[in-house]
Amino acid sequence: MPDFSRALRRVAGLRSKAIVVLLLADYAFFGERGRPTADQAVPVFVKSVGQRVWLRRRSTDLRALNFLHSGHHLVLDLPRPVRNIAVFGSHIGLLLADLAARYPEARLLGVEADPGNAALARRNLARLGDRCMLREAAVWHSQEALAFSWVPDAWGLNVADAGQRATDSATIAAVSARQLLAEFAADEPVDYLLINIGSPWYQLLRHGEWTENVRCINIEIQDHYDEVVPMLTVLEYEASLLRLSWGAFAVGTR
Repeated sequence: MPDFSRALRRVAGLRSKAIVVLLLADYAFFGERGRPTADQAVPVFVKSVGQRVWLRRRSTDLRALNFLHSGHHLVLDLPRPVRNIAVFGSHIGLLLADLAARYPEARLLGVEADPGNAALARRNLARLGDRCMLREAAVWHSQEALAFSWVPDAWGLNVADAGQRATDSATIAAVSARQLLAEFAADEPVDYLLINIGSPWYQLLRHGEWTENVRCINIEIQDHYDEVVPMLTVLEYEASLLRLSWGAFAVGTR
């Protein structure tokens, strides 16, 4: 069972803390029994983003709130100025909201394949208006059909090459990373890209020519640990790897 004490410290007010405790108890007893939907969400006030955000019962949303405390979604020495920020795998929008608060001059792009996550992200990011663009799409290195499925504790849809399609999966049309970033930033550089999409990061980086206009990239990984730094180096990044008990983050900077 995850330690949610940090999530309690992220929220302000007795009402918000009480809601987090109730969500925690609900998760402890029932877990994630089915795909969470946006109509299950309840509001809490998160101090670091300075706004109310919506979290769902029996979901990974509390873990996403907990993750804000770790700071692993941040790169402290980002090249300046920071005008364009993108997140592939934006879940319910908490990381985007936090980055928006930290870089008030930046425009933001979020890409999320899971419809339920994307619906809640729109609600959580609504106050940013035109400053934040949210695309409900699977991101890949090319335009093609991918296999997808949903399982509990997966933070959303599991997406993979259609050749790896399981018997219980369906297909989804993917949008290329190059197209997504071009639509967002046009000819300007993307100053920071955070990738939280599970195992597909590997294929995305293997065909990484689309990163040519990305100044700093931060990738959450749980496999291929020994390969990620050489891959980033080939793409002309100065790369490093931060190993954690449950995975790692690879950072590349130009």
